[in-house]
Amino acid sequence: MSERARTLRSRSARFEIRVRRRWYEKSEQELLRTRLADLGLELAKTPIARRVERLKRELAAREIAFQPHVWLSTSWFSPDGVPGLAVPFYLAHPRLLRMEEQHTGEAEGADGAGAMKLLRHEAGHALDSAFRLHASKGWRDTFGAFSTRYRADYAPRPFRREFVLHLDAWYAQSHAAEDFAETFAVWLDPRSDWRVTYAAWPCIWKLEWIDARMHELAGRRAPVTNRETPWALDECEWTLAQYYAHKRARRERERAPKLDRELRARFAPRSEAAPSSAARRHVAELLRELERTNRKLPFDERYVQREIVRTLALRGDRLGLAIDAGAPKARLKSLLSLGPTILESWKLGRQRHLR
Repeated sequence: MSERARTLRSRSARFEIRVRRRWYEKSEQELLRTRLADLGLELAKTPIARRVERLKRELAAREIAFQPHVWLSTSWFSPDGVPGLAVPFYLAHPRLLRMEEQHTGEAEGADGAGAMKLLRHEAGHALDSAFRLHASKGWRDTFGAFSTRYRADYAPRPFRREFVLHLDAWYAQSHAAEDFAETFAVWLDPRSDWRVTYAAWPCIWKLEWIDARMHELAGRRAPVTNRETPWALDECEWTLAQYYAHKRARRERERAPKLDRELRARFAPRSEAAPSSAARRHVAELLRELERTNRKLPFDERYVQREIVRTLALRGDRLGLAIDAGAPKARLKSLLSLGPTILESWKLGRQRHLR
C-alpha cells in the first residue's frame, strides 16, 4: 500500500471514530431511526458507572467478596443463573435520559437514590445466582419456592408486614425471588437501620436469616463465575423508536380507566406541553411535601401514601393534566382522596428476564 493510501485510510478511520462518538449530535428523528446496537455506548465513565462502584464498595464493606459484572441493556434485570446485572442504556447519557422521560413518561433509576435501590436489588439476584442460595432448604423455608412461575401481574396487600418495603409497588410480594432480593437490598443499604425499622415486623426474621447467611459467605469465592451478558445492548436490533413504542404499549396495558376518569375530574388539562423532566420534578415536590406532613405515621402507612401519590401523579402527568397547578397540600389532598379507588383495583405488573 502506498504512503498516500495509508494516510487516506488513517484519516478515514479517524473520521469514522469521530462520527461514532458524536452520535448524540444527531437530530431527534435521526436518533429515533438508530438501532440501539449502533449507539456504541459504554458503561465506563458514566454517572451510573460511579453508582456501580458504590455498590461494589458496599458489598466489600460487608466482607462479601463477590462482585457482580454489569452491562448495558434495555432495562434493569439480573437473569437467573448469571452472577451479574444489567442497567438501562438511557442512564449512560443525559440526552438519552431526557428522551426516555419524553417518550415514555418515566426513567427508572434516574435519580441517585432510586438507582442505588435498584442496584442493590439486582445485586441480590446476582449474588443468589453466584452462590445458588435458592437451592438451599433455608432459603426455601424463609422465602418460598424459587421455581414458582412468575405471574404477569399481582395484586399486592399494602399492609402486610411479612415483607420489607423497598422498591415501589410492594415488589417483595410478587415472587419468592423478589422477596429475597428486596430483603437483601434493605440489609445491604448502610442507612436502612433495619434492626430498628423492622423490629416489630414478622419480616425481621428474613433479614436476620440474610444477616447470618452473609456472615457465613464472608470472604468466600462464588462457585458460579460465568460472565454472560444476556440481552446486551450491542446485540439489540430495535431502533430507539421501536423501543419507545414497546414501552408505551406495555404501559397502555396497565391503564386503569376508572382512575383516569377520577384524575380528569380533579385536575384540569395542561395549557401547554410540559418538558420531559416535568413529571419527575412534580412527583419529587409532592413527595417532599408528603414527607413533611406524614412523618409521624407508621412506616408502612407512609409507604402506602407515597405509592398512591407517586403512581397517580405520574399517571396524571401522562394524561396531560396540570398536576403541578396549585398548592402542594391541595394537590396531595386530591391525590390521596383516590386512595380507596386505587387500592381496590390496583393490579401492578413487573417482570424479570428469566433464563
